[in-house]
Amino acid sequence: MKILITGHKGFIGSNLFQYLKEQEHDVYGYDKISDEMQDTTVFYRVNHFIGELKPQVIIHLASNISNNPHECCKDIEGTINMLEAAKKHSVEYFLFASSAAVYGNKKVYEEPINPYGISKLQQEQWVQYYQEHFKISIMRFANVYGKGGKGVINQWLYNIKNDMPIEISGDGLQTRDFIYVNDVCKVIHSMIENHYHSNAHTSSLGIKPIYNISTYQPASLLFITQLLHHITGKDITIKYTESKTEIRDSCLDNGALGSLKKCIRPIKEGITELWNEK
Repeated sequence: MKILITGHKGFIGSNLFQYLKEQEHDVYGYDKISDEMQDTTVFYRVNHFIGELKPQVIIHLASNISNNPHECCKDIEGTINMLEAAKKHSVEYFLFASSAAVYGNKKVYEEPINPYGISKLQQEQWVQYYQEHFKISIMRFANVYGKGGKGVINQWLYNIKNDMPIEISGDGLQTRDFIYVNDVCKVIHSMIENHYHSNAHTSSLGIKPIYNISTYQPASLLFITQLLHHITGKDITIKYTESKTEIRDSCLDNGALGSLKKCIRPIKEGITELWNEK
């Protein structure tokens, strides 16, 4: 199957690109990090690339991880360009990478509290607008960690390895839903395989095309430090700093994934595997 990944040079994208290659898919990337001409905000470039490549599947990961409203609005424009080109060139399946940020401090309904979350929610609405033209899946990623990541777990493992203290913003009781990037790749691959063996406009996972890619297991930052001590066998020095956290608690219900939840492992297994890779 011919698959195009936007943002394939980023953290999740690079891991997914490699994983899908290993599954013997025909995988291509589109990323302005490696090629300034591959900017999703320029429609004629996007349209030309997709018209020449003619992918069956687009996984749209490209995004500005920013709370700058202007940068976030560029993401909206880029997503619309990808959707228009996908429609014009008969793409079968469009997967969009959204975020837990759309929930803000809520767990059930959407109430974003920063520009990034607002932008992701608006992009979701645009993706749904195009669903009569091809199958869509909206993937709301929880806190992803793993090889090449820059989040708190990756930072802490680096510090522990180098006998440096780790920093906790606030009291450390805030919770997150941490998911290993390798498991995210497995879920996405399974979604594509399910599409391949089903009708292109029928979701085989659930009624709504929105899926939380998560463990549905909240973990406080203090709990993570205890887990890291157990996994690494090293003493950990914690430095507390002033709280900078907008979102206090985040845990995403992954029930809509159905049988695909089997791809997701407990956090201890993911961190252990990541530590052993270093």
